[in-house]
Amino acid sequence: MNPKFVSTGTSSRNIQSYNTISLQPYFTSPYRDAHMALNVEGTKLYVFESKGPEHNYGYFDLASKIFRPLGVLNIEGGLVQASFNPYGQLYISSTSANEIFVMDNPDVPNSQVSYGSVKIAGTNKVVNIAGADMAFDKDGSFFLATHGHGGAIFTVSGLANHLVARRVGSVNTQGKITGLAIMEAGGGSLLYSSKDALGMYMVHLDDPDNHEFLPFDSTFT
Repeated sequence: MNPKFVSTGTSSRNIQSYNTISLQPYFTSPYRDAHMALNVEGTKLYVFESKGPEHNYGYFDLASKIFRPLGVLNIEGGLVQASFNPYGQLYISSTSANEIFVMDNPDVPNSQVSYGSVKIAGTNKVVNIAGADMAFDKDGSFFLATHGHGGAIFTVSGLANHLVARRVGSVNTQGKITGLAIMEAGGGSLLYSSKDALGMYMVHLDDPDNHEFLPFDSTFT
């Protein structure tokens, strides 16, 4: 069975405080194992086949509700993360080489450029991109979550082939982070999911060690 993608909403006491997360089915992926990224305009939801080395991909047109295949990306290893920055560039990552790739125009297959691996600040240790997710805030700050390092979220800075990571607070998920997003259209708190949790965790960046658990409401099955 191919996975279904869902849309998320929140019920809130006020604009700063959320108490539950509601999920609704949105569309069924054409690929059995996939990752996705929404473009900056909010018009196309790109979907990537995780298993390689030839990764089929395309996008779901949100207006017509039609999936449009684009072709194949030839990248070694599994594609486990995908996200657009505010400038319309698509970032994707590979587990085998722990490598970040960037596409200026994701509608052109195999137009990706390698930005290299990400090193932990002050060391020569490369960030182990073992699943999870990435996200950008509205100002372009780059956040990367991974199963590696016991489960961690990093901020990433620097230019191509000189990317540096710094850990964001403590993440107590035993290495099972599955997704990452930034609330309030990229201007709010971090939101991450964990494989064994029936809900999500919210991280306030002004207090990154304080994680608020938001359970799924009873309508999600």
